[in-house]
Amino acid sequence: MTGSILLVSPPIYDFTAFDFWLKPYGLLNIAGRIDSERISFFDFLGADGKKTEKEFGVGKFIKQKVDTPAPLKDIPRPFHRFGAPRELFADFLEANGPFDVALIGCGMTYWYPGVSEVITAIREHHAKTTIVLGGIYPTLCPSHASSLGADLVVEGNDLDLLTKFLGLKKDYPTPRWDLCGGTVPSGVMKITTGCPYSCSYCASKRIDKVFRTRAPGLVEKEYEALLGAGAIDIAFYDDALLFNFDNGLGPFLEKAAAKGKSIRFHTPNGLHLKHLTAEVAKKLVAANFKTFFLSLETTNKLWHDRTDRKADRAMFDAALGNLLSAGAEPEGISSYILMGHPAISPEMIEETLRFLESRKVRPRLSEFSPIPGTPDGDACAGKTGLAEPLNHNKLAWTLRFYGESIYQKIKETANSISKEVRSEDQ
Repeated sequence: MTGSILLVSPPIYDFTAFDFWLKPYGLLNIAGRIDSERISFFDFLGADGKKTEKEFGVGKFIKQKVDTPAPLKDIPRPFHRFGAPRELFADFLEANGPFDVALIGCGMTYWYPGVSEVITAIREHHAKTTIVLGGIYPTLCPSHASSLGADLVVEGNDLDLLTKFLGLKKDYPTPRWDLCGGTVPSGVMKITTGCPYSCSYCASKRIDKVFRTRAPGLVEKEYEALLGAGAIDIAFYDDALLFNFDNGLGPFLEKAAAKGKSIRFHTPNGLHLKHLTAEVAKKLVAANFKTFFLSLETTNKLWHDRTDRKADRAMFDAALGNLLSAGAEPEGISSYILMGHPAISPEMIEETLRFLESRKVRPRLSEFSPIPGTPDGDACAGKTGLAEPLNHNKLAWTLRFYGESIYQKIKETANSISKEVRSEDQ
């Protein structure tokens, strides 16, 4: 099937949202495989949805306070809609339609209100458009996603159904960054798909069942597409970027260096400590990696033994030492701390925060989301209604789990340490 195709990245409805290299990577990949020249793209979180842009291409979205949905009424925080105004999308639909097919992608399960808004708008303006919904949300919550009114719901990365429906090209796509309009100063890419680990709190295995290192030629094409779009900051979306380094990221960095472009690389998904060897650290620094987000989560060894077996104090010290010895800038190094996990107590978080303080590393609190279909998420079913995706909201769950006073104390301690470390870096 060919015709006029619309791709939409929806607005976000949440308590907080920040453009931490948040790009519609999946949708742009699909666009690269669509066998039609009549493709339109509307990104609510793109240029029209931005308020400010900070260093390295991250920044804030335009936001508007909205009514808090009923399942989240107990959370004492203002609720917002993030992204471009509804009116801009309505004008876009009128100016560019009608469309034969509209593809909508959605990330977090609890962001589905944005999908509902988009479906409603398309139905109002172009009632005959066939609507297809895909992404992480319908993969993790297919039954709920099927209730929103889309004509077709695509689960996971198996595109056979979509291929039959749209007639997708068989060759692997290069993301269509050109659809974003103008220069794209920051973008994302992947060296691998899936994850070799099976952490009990992570849904990666439900999204990508098999870990693979992508073909070097495809990775190089993806990089060239970003260069062509004008990117100067590139973030990796890999769940295990450093795994199989000599056959994955390592060869890519050699190819990238040969092109002679001064690109700044970033690692928002976190780096596994055990793979940050002295040799790897030297290559990352030499390749102009600017931000290093280390995956420590907690210093509690028993927790790691039960959940992921991928971090401890010794691993952290070794990885940190390797980065600093390689010449990494201290202000570019930070570490994730998991809060809200049902087996992580406030005392464990305090201990981890003080550990990072002693190492002069900025902490980054990462709130746990009780994702159904994961062992640790399912363990929360007795404490919250997992059938309602809004209850997967990371801030809502963490506040309910710890309570307001403990939650605020943790945040204040983390902020204090972060400011202290930042002042020392300067």
